[in-house]
Amino acid sequence: GGQLNVDDPLQWLVCKVWITSSGSLCYSNVEDDEPRILVEGKSFRVAHLTMLDVGELVFQLEVGQVSAIFASENQADHNAFVTAFSEVKNGAGKSLNFGQHMANLRAAKNQRL
Repeated sequence: GGQLNVDDPLQWLVCKVWITSSGSLCYSNVEDDEPRILVEGKSFRVAHLTMLDVGELVFQLEVGQVSAIFASENQADHNAFVTAFSEVKNGAGKSLNFGQHMANLRAAKNQRL
């Protein structure tokens, strides 16, 4: 693949993100609306979120051998996602609205999710 361009809509899939009652981080993309598990609840303790320098709101999510690149649509969605990720990772996710749509993200298309 070439250089990831955060402003090129052809390189990204718009996704809805939420957290299940079991603490799994799930998403669905707008093309097929099929729910997928991004991070299982039991895997959160080894999950890492790293900001990337290709765009202000672009980050990489790594869980074991799985790695995925996402971009937040705006600062509010980014803050909601990062806060929820941190709360679940630290076991303090009881205050979250489980099952409810939490943030809009864009997933880089050139990856297997």
